[in-house]
Amino acid sequence: EEFKILSPRDHVRSRMGLYLGSSSKEQVERFVQGEWRNVDYVPALNKIVDEILDNAIDEAIRTNFKYANKIDVSVDGNAVTVTDNGRGIPQEDVITPEKEKISRPVAAWTRVNAGTSFTEDRVSIGANGVGSSCTNFVSSSFTGRTWQNGNLIEFKCSDGCNKVDVKTKSKTGSGT
Repeated sequence: EEFKILSPRDHVRSRMGLYLGSSSKEQVERFVQGEWRNVDYVPALNKIVDEILDNAIDEAIRTNFKYANKIDVSVDGNAVTVTDNGRGIPQEDVITPEKEKISRPVAAWTRVNAGTSFTEDRVSIGANGVGSSCTNFVSSSFTGRTWQNGNLIEFKCSDGCNKVDVKTKSKTGSGT
C-alpha cells in the first residue's frame, strides 16, 4: 500500500463528501412556492453557499443584529455572491503553525481549523473552522473582500486555492 499524507486542501478535494456532502445531483421533495415538488440539487454545492452565508449570519448574531443586519445573496450564472454590512474581518496578521505570517482574513479563507468559533461560549452557526476554506478549495474561482477602518483586503484564488493573489486598498465603511 502507498502511504500518503495529504495537505488539508488535497484532503478536502479528495474527500469532498466528508466535508461538504455528495457532489452528485440528487432529487428530493421540497416545498417550493406553495407546493411540494421534486427538485434536483447537488448537496455539496448547497453546502458551500451555505458555509459563506453562515459566516454573515454569525456576524449578525454575534452583534445582536447591530451589524450584518443586511445580507445580500445574488446568483449570476455560476457565480454566487454573499455580502454583508458587518464589521469586516479583523485584518491583523496571525502566525500559522508553519510560522508563516498571514492576515486573519487570508487565514480564514485558506486554512482549515482557523476561526473564532472553538469555545463553548461562542454563539455561532459555524463551529469547525472549515467552511470558507473548504468552499475555496473546491471552487474554480473564489474572491473574498473584507473592509474596515479605511482598509480593504481583496483576496482572489483560482484552481481550488492553488493560485492566490492578495491586494489591499482604501475603502470606507465596513463589511465582507
